[in-house]
Amino acid sequence: MKIIILDGNKIKNTKHFHKAFIKALDLPRSYGKNLDALNDVLTSAQEEIGIIAVNTSLLSEALGTRWQSFLQLMEDVDLEKSNIHFTIPF
Repeated sequence: MKIIILDGNKIKNTKHFHKAFIKALDLPRSYGKNLDALNDVLTSAQEEIGIIAVNTSLLSEALGTRWQSFLQLMEDVDLEKSNIHFTIPF
């Protein structure tokens, strides 16, 4: 399983947010660095992927309206893919 930690203490903007996915999933340079591209990556993934969001109030501040869009994306992906696991621990 590949694990992606989205830590609000480290992610200060959308660039950092997408870098977390690029690094953990070894995405190509052509990755679009937007939520549509992330959706494509996650819905086409065959391997197990765990996404853990911590310090979410800071993530929300850093991403602005994109945070809510990301949460909706994860809800949609969860309905479609059983190999993608999204968690906010507390």
